[in-house]
Amino acid sequence: WTGVEGERVKSYMKKYDRKITPLAKLVAGQKDDFSFTVDNAKKLRKGDVIRINWYNREGKNGSLINELYGDTSNIEVGSRHGNFPEMALVRQHAKITKISGNKVTIKTPLLHNADSRWQPDITEWKHLTQIGFEHFSIKFPQHPWVAHHVEPGYNGMFLTRTYNSWVKNVTID
Repeated sequence: WTGVEGERVKSYMKKYDRKITPLAKLVAGQKDDFSFTVDNAKKLRKGDVIRINWYNREGKNGSLINELYGDTSNIEVGSRHGNFPEMALVRQHAKITKISGNKVTIKTPLLHNADSRWQPDITEWKHLTQIGFEHFSIKFPQHPWVAHHVEPGYNGMFLTRTYNSWVKNVTID
């Protein structure tokens, strides 16, 4: 299990979560573009790996829900999508390749528009890099079916907070 000491994998309990201050707010940018505009790029640096966040602060039927799933009138979207307005519903980890004024260029295209309804921002992302798992086998015991996350050995590998990392030539039985 990879992870950064002192950093939580997933935030769902406020008493354990630390306040994360945005480094910048996205003010313009289109899905699939590599560049976007922020309100102030002074806290950003070329080479940084950052987290871009989109929030659903509009509730159960928010516009970000429709962006993600399309017409939701005939489906039930999970309650967590609307229960945590201060927690990013969509997160993108990206490396900054260029900064020119308040225009930021990243290595991968934006997942979503910089729509003001979603209040997208950029935050620090503490992570590990160049973590590799190679050339081994994992054998799970035979066991009758039980619910997910309850069976013996439910996670052979669990990679969290990794960037430019890999799993290669691993056999799972």
